[in-house]
Amino acid sequence: MVEVGEAGGIWALDRANGQFLWATPFPMDVPEFHISDIDVDTGRTHINWNSVMKKDKDRILVCFHNTRGYWSTAYHPGKNALYIPYHDACLDMTANSANPQGWGPRRAVMRPGSDPKTFSSIAKVDLSTGRIARLHTQPAPGNGSALVTAGDLLFWGDLNRRFRAFDADSGKILWETVLGGAIQMSTITYAVNGRQYIAVMTGDGQSATANPLRLARTKTVRGHNEIYVFALPEKR
Repeated sequence: MVEVGEAGGIWALDRANGQFLWATPFPMDVPEFHISDIDVDTGRTHINWNSVMKKDKDRILVCFHNTRGYWSTAYHPGKNALYIPYHDACLDMTANSANPQGWGPRRAVMRPGSDPKTFSSIAKVDLSTGRIARLHTQPAPGNGSALVTAGDLLFWGDLNRRFRAFDADSGKILWETVLGGAIQMSTITYAVNGRQYIAVMTGDGQSATANPLRLARTKTVRGHNEIYVFALPEKR
């Protein structure tokens, strides 16, 4: 059983007895990571107290923030690998006793020192070892789910309307197209009479669309809601 935290980090447990197997920072280990240490024997985590607000007006930077949000990851059983789209974003937050919520302002920011050209990425994680390989990076954000097929294709779309098929091993872009709207929904595959199809939706919401676009300074079509279906090439 594998859990990828919305704020980063990956934990792997034995699904039969709950035994802790391994954990690793995700998408990367940085001083601002919200966890300072993980006991590799028990899996117990220790909070990063440097990223905790201790008094009013304290301002902290904690990583990561919605690095893996609502979208689904994909698992390839043949490769025992997990495919995770993510954002390289952190949280800038100030304690504010005048606010009923106890904080403000609160905003997502690009991780200090990061490259805006690699704000959005797809990681391939070997679940046997925990090794993380980054297959693809780009500046445009993406809230779409990853989908991997038995034919070793990885499908993923972004908020800039690009829908792509990648090689599941190398991350090479094998095919791409531009859809009418932002892609941030689940992608599915199915077959009819032996022919395989890929279906994807476009659409947008409030913070789920606006925040990543603002953070990455990306403009795209809004309010376009449709379903697109593509047929994979027939086997010869």
